[in-house]
Amino acid sequence: MPESNSMAEKIFPDTKPTAVKGSGATANATTTTANVNTTFSASKPQIYNAARPVYRSRPHRSRRSCYCYCCLWIIFIILLSTILAAIAGGILFLLYRPHRPSFSVSSLQLSRFNLTTRFNLTVTARNPNKNIVFYFDSVSVSINSKGGVIGDGTIPAFVTAKKSSTILKTAVRAQRVDDLKENKSLALKIELDSKVKVKIGSHMSKKAAIRVVCDGIKALATSNAECTVFYIKKTGENPLQNYVAKDIQFGTRARAAMLLGVNQLAEAVKVTMGPKGRNVIIDQSRGPPKVTKDGVTVAKSINFEEKAKNVGANLVKQVASATNSVAGDGTTCATVLTQAIFTEGCKSVAAGVNVMDLRKGISMAVDAIIDDLKRQALMISTPEEITQVATISANGEREIGELIARAMEKVGKDGVITVADGNTLDNELEVVEGMKLGRGYISPYFITDTKTQKCDLEHPLIFIHDKKISDMNSLVRILELAVEKHRPLLIVAEDVESDPLAMLIINKHQAGVKVIVSLDDTIILHGGGDKRQIEERCEQLRSTIENSTAVFDKEKAQERLSKLSGGVAVFKVGGASEVEVGERKDRVTDALNATRAAVEEGIVLKGLKTANEDQKRGVEIVENALKAPISTIVSNAGGDGAMVLGNVSLLLTTTETTIVDRQGEKNPLANRMPNMDDMGMGF
Repeated sequence: MPESNSMAEKIFPDTKPTAVKGSGATANATTTTANVNTTFSASKPQIYNAARPVYRSRPHRSRRSCYCYCCLWIIFIILLSTILAAIAGGILFLLYRPHRPSFSVSSLQLSRFNLTTRFNLTVTARNPNKNIVFYFDSVSVSINSKGGVIGDGTIPAFVTAKKSSTILKTAVRAQRVDDLKENKSLALKIELDSKVKVKIGSHMSKKAAIRVVCDGIKALATSNAECTVFYIKKTGENPLQNYVAKDIQFGTRARAAMLLGVNQLAEAVKVTMGPKGRNVIIDQSRGPPKVTKDGVTVAKSINFEEKAKNVGANLVKQVASATNSVAGDGTTCATVLTQAIFTEGCKSVAAGVNVMDLRKGISMAVDAIIDDLKRQALMISTPEEITQVATISANGEREIGELIARAMEKVGKDGVITVADGNTLDNELEVVEGMKLGRGYISPYFITDTKTQKCDLEHPLIFIHDKKISDMNSLVRILELAVEKHRPLLIVAEDVESDPLAMLIINKHQAGVKVIVSLDDTIILHGGGDKRQIEERCEQLRSTIENSTAVFDKEKAQERLSKLSGGVAVFKVGGASEVEVGERKDRVTDALNATRAAVEEGIVLKGLKTANEDQKRGVEIVENALKAPISTIVSNAGGDGAMVLGNVSLLLTTTETTIVDRQGEKNPLANRMPNMDDMGMGF
């Protein structure tokens, strides 16, 4: 068996095979290695005489160990950074010891009115930190009762200095809460929403949204009730999120949110109503603040951060804008009516009234009132009546009323009366008869009166060209016609180039329609057109004004009608400052629109059958809403609205300023409401 042993040595050189019996070797003579567990018998025959593969250990790879080292270093760096950040935070905490600001409700006083409830809220904001200052944006305040929002308000932006307290006061107008009559300790929930920036040393943080919740507040029994401050979320989220995400609300929650927007906007607008209405100051991003008494201007300047409130506010804005577009005035009255109808409608729906029948009842009442107003309308025409209407709308400034009456007397009801800024302290009225163009002469060589710097043309020929005149030959036939008829020539064109202009200067004439051309404008007086054709053209323009929906088209058609039928009057508003001129200009515009509406439609110095109780409730909502404008006007004037409402059964006008004396009656005092002495309404 020497061959077999030789093969075993080749395959496993470190293994010595066990001796086989009969081989002549000693039986107990065996040799094994300590590190080899498997042995093969040297006498075992090989299959097919194939050689066994040589066993070789694979070399160890070092790449995996490199990865492990990198991971260990990364983990070590992260842990080290975390530890350092924690140490730094701990040091800052020990240095500054920051604490959240605290809030408490100091007092909550209640005032009840006929339609609303007002909460006079006092909140104390405290900053317990000695090294931190809090900068708060304007705070949105909402009062909740029984799971629903009953009123809201705002607190202006404020700053809480180090280790200080800030007293915050606001008046929250809400729906009338009848439960407060019987239970003065009704539990209320007050929520304050704002954004705050934190200043630590010279470092200013980004804004963070917070909500302060004061729960379990008792009306008329509140004394330093502590509130809870919640951190909502960090600002800086995707700005597109506000446009993509939709907040869907239903039922009572949706109506309550919209009602908040309607009420808050209406409260800001309604103070301007009536002859003694207050002014509103609007902050503007550019220029000085705007002082105005125009309802639609105030409404358009109001926007809320809450989307649901904006929905309600936009409904009121739409009503005010539509009223202003159609009537030119009465926007505040429309806003007050909208608030009253919406408020009563929400109450009725919450009480279980059928919505469709309620809507039908409201529509029936509105149609009946409009028909009744048209039947009762009293047309006005005398200068004194027009003056009274304009004076009331201009906050009792009789000078404005008289100037508007003079302007309407000069240009007629179809005439254009424009309001412009004046250059003096006093109001001025400039009445221009005929056609006025906003361009003057092209060359001073056409001046006929050097003293006034004007060019007066008597009975001229008028040539109108819609393009630039650049060829002298195109003017030869026109000049020959003017010479032949011995009449001066007026050319209205886009422009005249130098050569034709030189020829016109050489051939200028003086000679009857009178034309006055100044440096800034051209006025054409009288005229020789066919009156029948002019009247037909006026009727076309009136039809355009009535049927057109575009504001620009209406204005241009009205301007053309005025120039053909009456003339143009310019009311120049004077004042000592830009703010004063702007405020007075708004009043003049409102007075002008109210007067025009009163002249065109007149002024106004019963029951309705319904199919069911829900429709009857809709009629009652409109009837109650009609009382709101009167109550608001009287309240703004310092009177008792409830007393006046008891003396007036129905007083609704097409605009808010159309109460005048009848002919032959005495003129009231300037500071009293006309024709109301027998109702105790003069104040």
